[in-house]
Amino acid sequence: MNYKFSYLFVYFILTLSVGLESCKKPGCTDPIAYNYNSSANYNDSTCEYDTNSAYNVIWLINHKYNTDSFSYLIDYQDDSGTLIQFTRAAIYAGKTNYSYNGANRFTNHSYVLINPIKSRYDMGIIYDTTINEFQCLIGVDSITNHIDPATYESSNPLSYQTPSMHWQMGIDPQYWSYLFIVLEGYVDKNKNNVFESGESFVFHIGNDGLTSNSNLINFSASVNENKEFVVEFDIDWHEAISGIDMAHDNFTHTMDNFTLAQSISSNCSNLMRSH
Repeated sequence: MNYKFSYLFVYFILTLSVGLESCKKPGCTDPIAYNYNSSANYNDSTCEYDTNSAYNVIWLINHKYNTDSFSYLIDYQDDSGTLIQFTRAAIYAGKTNYSYNGANRFTNHSYVLINPIKSRYDMGIIYDTTINEFQCLIGVDSITNHIDPATYESSNPLSYQTPSMHWQMGIDPQYWSYLFIVLEGYVDKNKNNVFESGESFVFHIGNDGLTSNSNLINFSASVNENKEFVVEFDIDWHEAISGIDMAHDNFTHTMDNFTLAQSISSNCSNLMRSH
């Protein structure tokens, strides 16, 4: 065995490791912070901010069905021309990545429960007001998805909701899931322009693997006198059912019609759009 070669190889690896480690320059890498270090290339979580530069992010959502305003108990048509009305619609959204012209700035890890009754959502504090894009998760990540909702305060969107936004099957949280997407209403199955008994649709979508990522949303935020950083965008609820013939495909609790659940989950990538 060539011991000299072995020693030289080990020495080379150790020298390389030390060299790479020495190239890591910890410090605050956020140019918005007080103590920004332009020579740092590794964020060591020491950034300090001027509290006077804090802004409250507000999502201002325009709820749409195609180009029309969206409301419950209003006649719409699916892509097959079938008459429908919505009585309930809700989605979880969160883990929002904010960026500036494609360069990621920060991630907000919280979640929000969005429904058409509400247009304004408080999304927390930011210090960087240069951001002009975001992308978020539709649904709940696979770790949070199996945490007991009772863990959260009642004001938290991830707490228990009425009506329910959570499945709890058995005592093992691994078999629990939030409902990522809920859509309910009436559908004219026989196409006689009347909603008769039993003519309804129910879409309850949840389970790991059925999350989706929103499109990249471009925005030009406004800042008001209350130091609110207002991000306005649209949600087009039609996109959730795009391509679905609801006269025939009108029920899923996810596992009982997994193909339909997958279609709705995939559609929700297009749910949000720039205003």
